[in-house]
Amino acid sequence: MTSMLSSGRAFADLSSWRKVDVSGTEALTWLNELVAERVTGLVPGQGLPAVSLRSTQGPHASFTIAVAGGNVLLIQEPSQSCFVMDLLSGEVEGSDVVLDDRTEDLALFAFPGRAVAPNAPGTAFYVPSCLGAGIDLVSLMEDRRFVLASLEKAFTLAGREDVESWRAASGEGATGD
Repeated sequence: MTSMLSSGRAFADLSSWRKVDVSGTEALTWLNELVAERVTGLVPGQGLPAVSLRSTQGPHASFTIAVAGGNVLLIQEPSQSCFVMDLLSGEVEGSDVVLDDRTEDLALFAFPGRAVAPNAPGTAFYVPSCLGAGIDLVSLMEDRRFVLASLEKAFTLAGREDVESWRAASGEGATGD
């Protein structure tokens, strides 16, 4: 079964997903030391989905590292039992890095299967999507209704079942624990 998301004409509202802002002069360098993937070269508009912490012992978390606008964000599916902020908060001592839970402050919209960011004022984007191939848009949560209404004029809002169908068919995106 193919998800409606594969057409590039639908999107998913992932605003409930966890979002952690990583700031400070050492943000990407610090993250590079903690994850298996190389992240120091990420620039605004780029993301790296399905990143895992380097440690093979203890709690595990998968997440996306995204540079949306000027922010470095860690984006994690809420069904995961270990919140990435909790796992990383003990690692910031001695570095110029600050972690800030922005889950309630930022909205997230995923456009898997889409190659070009839709025009949506008040948003920043990064590629690839946290769901794999595609684009994600980030906005302030206070602008969520406005952005959602704007997006629904040109795209179809997909439900949770469509997201799961996309993920199963594409084999992409962060997975739960």
